[in-house]
Amino acid sequence: MGPSDEPDEDPADIAIPTNELLIALQLAAAFGNETEFREQLAQGAITVLHGLHTDDVKFLTSVMGDAMLPPGWTLERFVHGSPRQTLLFAESGAGAAFLPERLALRVPLFIAHVGSRDLPTAYLRPPCKQITFLPPDAEVLMFLLRASHGDMEAIDEEAIRATLPSPEAMAKFSREQWLIALRAPTAHAVAERFAGFTENRAGKSFSGRVLPDLEAMAKRTPVHAEAWRMVRDLAAWKAGEVDWSELTRSLLLHGAPGTGKTWIAQAMGKSAGVALVQTSFAEWQAEGHLGHMLAAMRKSFAEARTAAPCVMFIDEIDAVGSREDRDPRNRNYRDQVINAFLEEVDALSREPGVLLVGACNYPTRIDPAILRPGRFDVSLEVPLPDRHFLVAMLRDALAGTLTDADFAEIARVAVGHAHTGVIRSPIPIISGRSFRF
Repeated sequence: MGPSDEPDEDPADIAIPTNELLIALQLAAAFGNETEFREQLAQGAITVLHGLHTDDVKFLTSVMGDAMLPPGWTLERFVHGSPRQTLLFAESGAGAAFLPERLALRVPLFIAHVGSRDLPTAYLRPPCKQITFLPPDAEVLMFLLRASHGDMEAIDEEAIRATLPSPEAMAKFSREQWLIALRAPTAHAVAERFAGFTENRAGKSFSGRVLPDLEAMAKRTPVHAEAWRMVRDLAAWKAGEVDWSELTRSLLLHGAPGTGKTWIAQAMGKSAGVALVQTSFAEWQAEGHLGHMLAAMRKSFAEARTAAPCVMFIDEIDAVGSREDRDPRNRNYRDQVINAFLEEVDALSREPGVLLVGACNYPTRIDPAILRPGRFDVSLEVPLPDRHFLVAMLRDALAGTLTDADFAEIARVAVGHAHTGVIRSPIPIISGRSFRF
């Protein structure tokens, strides 16, 4: 049989990328059913889909064009030839400039409204149909698990649902978190990854190990002493013994990479018995567009206010930049980020219950307005860990793998090194052994 005689591939055997399948399920939920979707293909119909991020759009057009439109229909940004059986696609923002000329064609029009981009108000009212791209939920997850893992194992839905976090928590996970969780080898491992995301926000590590206790380290350095004092003051405020205005409410930790800045923030949350809301400028910047970056920033601060009393830890604060930087490139972007950050820090300081801890390598790169008292009350350098600090961190990171004698010996040899290097590098220790972490 020649190549032209080969049978067509069965569409059911074609693997759909997980990201596209996830978006297809969200789209199906937004429209409700096939009848409602087909109503939006009527001549003159206009549909506006809200709740999108920039990165969703490229997958959205692929899914709609390949999987949702009836046979013979095409999805086009501009009409080429006969407009029959064509669904016109447009975006908010710069793409909205082309909307008037598309309205004249009277073909069905679908508008993707990305939250950070403007859309004229005429499209936000009847007769334009408004639908919302809702976050995926447990029902969507079960469908995905049946598609991705159903051929390899029996899906125990009851056990998986019991492992998953609350619907409110599921709705807050980013698309990246969904895709990371869905890479797990088994269906139950997928559910455990989702549970792990929530546990990390609540003051536990991803693996469920107990985070470090700060009290034992309080006498080692001024940094640990200050952190422990803030924890004790928080306890006194919770007990009604002091007013929130009397507390030191913010702390900036700076120093070389790997000195234990994150460890201290985690220890503060654990020792205080409160949630740890952990984020970073890198996490916010990963959202891409300025509008998305600022939205992620505001979401983190809102999460901290909701979780109060808690410790909010923001890593890589030096990435915020400074308005004193004379480099004209990205000046507008930098100014908007700094102003938005100042607004959030000021708003946080006016509400009781959140200890703010920041970390950076280069405090001189931070805008001076951010470092003023009331925003960051105390700024302290974190030195390289001493032997006692290394033992505490090794026990935390490698619990159950080595003996106390091993930890003590590794710490003795490793004094003067950053703790991340100690944990990750092979270090020869007692009896000629070598441990790789």
